[in-house]
Amino acid sequence: MMGQVETASAVKGFDLDIYFPEGLIGCEEWQHFVLEADPATAPVLVMRSLDEPAVSFLVTDPYLICPDYRFELGEADAAALEAASPDDVAVLCILNVQLSPSPPLPQRGEETEGEGVVITANLLGPLVIHKATGRARQVVLANSNYSAHHVVAGDRGADLEPAPLPAGREGG
Repeated sequence: MMGQVETASAVKGFDLDIYFPEGLIGCEEWQHFVLEADPATAPVLVMRSLDEPAVSFLVTDPYLICPDYRFELGEADAAALEAASPDDVAVLCILNVQLSPSPPLPQRGEETEGEGVVITANLLGPLVIHKATGRARQVVLANSNYSAHHVVAGDRGADLEPAPLPAGREGG
């Protein structure tokens, strides 16, 4: 194993085109991206595809969602990234924004609640980026309890607050 990767402040000052030689999982044809930062939406960044202009992803530092987020970057992943040290890489996670499930249709005269928005983070499949070269890889954290749908925020009530990690959970 290369070493434990911690993610705090992973993308400060990061200004590179990003290249995923193998593409993203399920989207192998999308390999070239650029990160776009807007102070109004910080700490969320937009990772825009250069291969398919209509495609972009919201990404952020997973440390901001899960302060103890860390994992072991395997030798094969480190070699593919040409990373010699955990300090060589930045880690991001993809955010998903979805309309929450609709409540049952109201009966005549009942008030309705609008659909809410739920934001989840893919902590199971982080994006690992070499900070000097922009070479990147989406890794799947085998033997991990992290979720691909970790709830970050929602507007349908207290049940949509960020989900705490189970006690004793460790990435890796």
